[in-house]
Order: sequence, then structure tokens, then C-alpha cells
Amino acid sequence: MCATAAADVATRYPDADPEHAAYLCLDVAFIRALLVDGLGVGVNEAVTIVDQIEYDGKGVEAAWALGDAVATLGEGADPDAIFGSKGRRRR
Repeated sequence: MCATAAADVATRYPDADPEHAAYLCLDVAFIRALLVDGLGVGVNEAVTIVDQIEYDGKGVEAAWALGDAVATLGEGADPDAIFGSKGRRRR
């Protein structure tokens, strides 16, 4: 996926949003690292990724969670305190 030129993403991945083609590799790499390396989700475990979640009867952008995590870690928070230590990973 990351070896694909941004101009070719629409052809190889027709369901991808053309406005986000240039960021698709970064998004996929980040999500994989967070789920597999950070949270211990199995490489072959099925997950559902959404743009919005329903909250209080309305659709709310799910991207706020990433911004909050980056801000929290940027304040010097201990990642192990947030995500758990390597010894507590799910496998």
C-alpha cells in the first residue's frame, strides 16, 4: 500500500476518498502500529474502522480521539500508563 504513488491510489483502491489519497499510507501505518504494536490486537484479527460514532443520537467525528492522544502524550504523559506496558498486551 505505501509503495503506491498517491496518483495511483484511486485506481488501486477505488473506495478510498480521493481527497485523502496522499495521507492513506500514513493513516494505515498509524492505525496498524496503534492496534498491533500499541494495543496488542492480533495481525489477523478483524476490526471495524469508522469515521463517525453515534453519541447522544448524533454522528460525531471519531478523529478527535487521535488528537486527544497526541496532545496527552505531548504533555509528557507516560504511554505505558495510557496504553499498558508490553507485559500487559493482549495476544
